[in-house]
Amino acid sequence: MANLVLKLDMVQTVALASLVLFAGYAIRRRVGVLDRYNIPAPVVGGFLFAAVALALRLRGWLAFEFDATLQAPLMIAFFTTIGLGASLRLLRVGGVQVGVFLVVAAVLAALQDTVGVGLATLLGVHPFLGLIAGSITMTGGHGTGAAFGKLMEDQYGFQGAVTLAMAAATFGLVSGGLLGGPVGTLLIRRNRLHPEPGAANAGTVAGLEHAALDEEIDTEPAGEAPTAYSLMKGIAIILVSCGRGRCSAAGSANTSRCRPTSAPCSVRPSCATPPMRWRTRRSSSAWWTISGPSPCRSSWPWR
Repeated sequence: MANLVLKLDMVQTVALASLVLFAGYAIRRRVGVLDRYNIPAPVVGGFLFAAVALALRLRGWLAFEFDATLQAPLMIAFFTTIGLGASLRLLRVGGVQVGVFLVVAAVLAALQDTVGVGLATLLGVHPFLGLIAGSITMTGGHGTGAAFGKLMEDQYGFQGAVTLAMAAATFGLVSGGLLGGPVGTLLIRRNRLHPEPGAANAGTVAGLEHAALDEEIDTEPAGEAPTAYSLMKGIAIILVSCGRGRCSAAGSANTSRCRPTSAPCSVRPSCATPPMRWRTRRSSSAWWTISGPSPCRSSWPWR
C-alpha cells in the first residue's frame, strides 16, 4: 500500500490525461519504430504513465486516485464526434467496400459473442462475462462497455460488470493498437502500395512515412478553417446531439428495448474521415481503400 495518495479532481485528471497524450505524440515522433508501425500515440503515452504509476505503487511511494466524473460524458461526446464527418459523398466514395466492411464487421461481432459465451459456458462462469469480453468491448470499446456494464449491474444484478468491461476494452484497444498498425504497414509493403498520383510526395519513401503520421496533428485538415467560431459550432453540435440522445434514452427507458445512454447519440459510420486511395504497382487499374489511423470503430448498439 502506498504511503502517499495523490488525489486529482476533475480538472486535474483531464489535465494529466492531456499531458500523457502529448507525451505519447512526442515519443512517437522521436522513436522511429513506433511511427513506422503506426503505434497510436495514446497507447504510447498511456503505457508509459501506467508503467510509472505501477512502479510507484509497488514501491509504496505514491498512488494516484482520479476523479472519473467526466469519463462518461467525454466518452459519449467522443462517439458523437465520430459521425460528424459522415456524408453521402463518403458512402459513394467507399462504394461496394463499405458494404463489404459492414458484412465483415457484423460477422466478426457475432463470432466474438459466440466465442465469448461459449468459453464462459465451458469455464462455468456467467454468460454475461462472455458478452462483455465479446463484441460489447472488442467491437464497441470503452463507451459501449461502460453503458452495457451499468445496465447489467442495475437491471440484472451482475456486479462488477463495469470494471470487467473497462478491463476488457482496454485490453482490446491496446492489443488492436499494437497489432493493427504493424499488420497494416506490412500489408502495404507486401503489396507495394503507394498513394495515388497527385498526392504530396507520392510514391516516395518520404511520402509513405509522412502518410503514416497522425494527420490530425501533423497537418491542417481540409475544410473550414479552425477558428473560434468553428470550434464553438462543433461543441454546440456535439452537445445538442448528446442532449437529444439522452432524451431518446429516457423515452425508451420504459420499453423492452436494451439501449444504453451512449447508444442514441452515437453516429458510427464505417469511417469518419475520407479514405486514402492507394494503387498497386502490379496493376495500375486495381484500387484499394486503406484507412489510416482514425477513430473509426464499428460499434453496434443492441436494440
